Amino acid sequence: MELDELLKEAFKLGASDVHLRVKSPPILRINGKPFKTDLPQLEHSDILNFINKLLPLEKRRQLPYLKDIDIAYSLPGVCRFRVNIFKQRGTFAIVMRLIPVEVPEIDELNLPQVVREIALYQRGLVLVTGTTGSGKSTTLAAMLHELNKRESRVVITIEDPIEYLHRDIKSHFYQREIGDDAEDFNSALRAALREDPDVILV
Repeated sequence: MELDELLKEAFKLGASDVHLRVKSPPILRINGKPFKTDLPQLEHSDILNFINKLLPLEKRRQLPYLKDIDIAYSLPGVCRFRVNIFKQRGTFAIVMRLIPVEVPEIDELNLPQVVREIALYQRGLVLVTGTTGSGKSTTLAAMLHELNKRESRVVITIEDPIEYLHRDIKSHFYQREIGDDAEDFNSALRAALREDPDVILV
């Protein structure tokens, strides 16, 4: 089974997540509900082939010791994915969350006007909280995009993994991924204070 073709199909169907595990066909979450596809069940060799495609050699070597790993994966022109590879019942499984290529607008998400105002705060600590899948990352991305369109600021993001890719409009972005660009959150945050930030997103 070809991973990229499966992911393109998931994107076309409007899936939010793709679940891949041994002895099960791929499962797509569509409109909040998981559905088994009509594809053949996956074997251990399929999962290993997917992992080999998703992970560079260095991370493949780390995986047996870590038991799970978070990465980002891109399908150019389609979308990005936040990927979690983990051990379950002695084999690896993969869950992939689809992330649109375009950063969403606050209005598209039907967020209240106060979110736009908070995005432009000059000072303070902003906490965005919620359950898994409730839209925390998407809300934060939309807030940074709003800031980017309206203000000239230096923005440093510290993420594991990087989800939305921000391009400079009025603001200037440095996006650091734990593992690739920084050792861990503590050291990245400490370093960020020496990198002339106006905004830090963790």
